[in-house]
Amino acid sequence: LMDDEKAQTAFERAIAACGDSNPPLLGSYAVFRARTREDESDENRALFQRALDADPRNGPNLAAFASFLSGVLGLNEEADALFRRAIEGCPQDACIIGSYASFVAEVLHDNDSAEVYFRRALEAAPDHTVNL
Repeated sequence: LMDDEKAQTAFERAIAACGDSNPPLLGSYAVFRARTREDESDENRALFQRALDADPRNGPNLAAFASFLSGVLGLNEEADALFRRAIEGCPQDACIIGSYASFVAEVLHDNDSAEVYFRRALEAAPDHTVNL
């Protein structure tokens, strides 16, 4: 818990210094808050949205927001759209493609499409252990 408080303080200081000029920082903070402050879903959603407002094409932020929307809020259609935007922006990112493949399999229950995306993720990074 103390480490989370220290991280929270560090994120807040960094964001105060950078404002919205560092979308990856905003996205990382949103992921951190979603993990450590699960009961504040409205605030966490707003922070993910702030990260996307700062850079609407940031693939990792799009995928992280998609995971949040699906996993926390159950907004699977919105999540699907964000995952697709993330892949469009980062077509060779094995993490993003693999995350979408998992979403398609586990949430949308479309194993045939999921297999296509898992294979695509493996093509992008054959040694990526998460996708193996």
